[in-house]
Order: sequence, then C-alpha cells, then structure tokens
Amino acid sequence: MSKVWRCESWIQFSEVGTNKYLIEFNQEKDLQHVIRGKPWSFDRWLLCLQVFEGNRSINEVPFHKKEFWVQAYNIPFASMTHEVGIHIGESIGRVVTVQTDDRGIGWGKFLRIRLEVDILEALQRGVFLTFEGKKTWVSLKYECLTNFCFKYGVIKHAQQ
Repeated sequence: MSKVWRCESWIQFSEVGTNKYLIEFNQEKDLQHVIRGKPWSFDRWLLCLQVFEGNRSINEVPFHKKEFWVQAYNIPFASMTHEVGIHIGESIGRVVTVQTDDRGIGWGKFLRIRLEVDILEALQRGVFLTFEGKKTWVSLKYECLTNFCFKYGVIKHAQQ
C-alpha cells in the first residue's frame, strides 16, 4: 500500500486482530494524504481506514462508515445546486461536501456529492425528488465501489 499511497516516509503495519491492522505513519502529511484520498481498496476489497485516539481498544473503533463520491443523475439543470445536493445527500447519509462552483451551481451530466454512508446497510440506488410539482427519480452511482453485490445492494455479505 505504501507504493499505492506514494508516501514520502515510512509506514508500518501491525496486525491487531482478524483482518485488522494498525498503520503507523512517520509523517502527518502522509496520513492526511491517505485519509483525504479514500476510499481505498486492495485486491478489489474495501479498506476501512479510521483515524483513532490511542485510548480506545481495536474493538471500539467503528469500521462501518465510509466516505464515497456519489453521482446523482437526472436532475433538472435549474436544480443542480449545492442545496439540492445537500437534500439528496441527507436522504442517504452524512453529507461531507457537494461539488459546485463558487456560485453553488453544479451543472454537468450529474451532481457530485461526497457522503459518509453505513456500509452494513444496502446502498440506495436512487431517490424520488419533486421538482416544480413533478416527481423525478434521481439515480445514484457510487464511485470506486469494490466487490459490490448488485443483487442485495451491499458491499459485503455477512457470510463472506
């Protein structure tokens, strides 16, 4: 992963549980680079990275919330705004940011929203919104999904 992350200094992995590792970064800027670049995957499996304080045990660290960029399609051009992005995002998870210009406009093929979602729940494929009295299906596409089950809408099955 250090080659993929292109860290300037050393990083060290220590196994702390089944499929759980403590990653120590020598430089804070390498840690921040990795955290800002998430989601990350290895061999098409999602890496659930969490920054945590040393006064917690590994079993107290939550690994079920992940940030993804979500593309929202089929929005009328006049409604491709920061406010509509917040409205869409809040119906799915916690909104981190909506990609718009300095006027709050996100015109293009889709509106891009950065969300924190619970990966133990089925991911929503879309939402119904009403624009000027007309009910519209806004379809969603999650960027950088890994090992996603399209039948059940989840990232990982409990049996795996």
